[in-house]
Amino acid sequence: MGKEIKIGIFTLLTLGIVIWGYLFVVGNNVLANNNSFYTYYDNVKDLTVASPVMVNGYEVGSVTGIKLSPEDVSKIRVEYDIKSDIKVPQDAKALLKALNPISGKFIDLEFEKMCTGDNCLQSGSEINGSALGLIGSMVGTDEVTEYADAIGSSLNSTIGKLGAEDSDAPLDASIRNLEIITNNLTKVTSNLNSVLYNSKDELNTTFKNMASISSNLNANNEKITSMISNLNMASRQFAEVKLSETVNKTNGTIDQATASLAEVQKTMEEAQKSVVNLNNIMAKVNDGEGTLARLINDKQLYENMEKTSRNLSLLLQDLRLNPSRYVKVSVFGGKDKSEYVYPEDDPAFKQKN
Repeated sequence: MGKEIKIGIFTLLTLGIVIWGYLFVVGNNVLANNNSFYTYYDNVKDLTVASPVMVNGYEVGSVTGIKLSPEDVSKIRVEYDIKSDIKVPQDAKALLKALNPISGKFIDLEFEKMCTGDNCLQSGSEINGSALGLIGSMVGTDEVTEYADAIGSSLNSTIGKLGAEDSDAPLDASIRNLEIITNNLTKVTSNLNSVLYNSKDELNTTFKNMASISSNLNANNEKITSMISNLNMASRQFAEVKLSETVNKTNGTIDQATASLAEVQKTMEEAQKSVVNLNNIMAKVNDGEGTLARLINDKQLYENMEKTSRNLSLLLQDLRLNPSRYVKVSVFGGKDKSEYVYPEDDPAFKQKN
């Protein structure tokens, strides 16, 4: 046997094992002798291929296919295999139930006993079925009705006793208060209706005024829109102004003003010191201390100084007018024969005249 033939046989065996393993995983064991059945359901949510088929919790098969019915898409055909040793009678039902409250469903076959002979369903037959909810899956159809009746009876009894006057329970007290609140609301509603009826004329006038205002607003809609547009434009222009530069300039001006104020304050302090010194000098003058004080306070000294100053002025004037009286200048032995000129306001001139 050649190497190529061996490789081909090994490949076929491997492919066959893979196909069998896939079919086994999805619940279709080709090596087992099973019977096939199908059931139509309205809704198969959470039911998947390989979901179990059970009888009273015992797994007897698995779902092999789920597809829409070509004749009626509102019906879904579910196909499943059941072990050949399970004889399914013709009156069996396939109920679709929930595995648990979270997720997952399975098919539960219901029948009393296995069949024999012609009473058994043949492979490929349809089994009637229906879907049950979570509660129906947990307790069964008949028990659901009993539980519902019991719960309804208890609920009616409980509701009938709510708000009893002889009960101190918080819930009963709340219900009694709720009844009082409801009665108060009824009275308030009645009073409100009365007020509205009595004020209908005023309300009509108010509504007319509101309609007039609305009409005026509508008539001036373009003006209002223009005003809003202008405001938006002004706002944008204001936002575009370089406020930071203006603030910086303002800060610089404030700093300069602060420096100027500091200089002014310094000048004022110096002036204040000068005023204090001047006050001290004036105080000393008033007290007669120093030469200036004696000049100011001594009248005779003042008059003598005034006379001396006047005489000195006359002397200088006479020196200017008659220099020959003080400096003798002779040219070729001659004599100065110029007439004497008296100074202005000369006391001697006045005495002579």
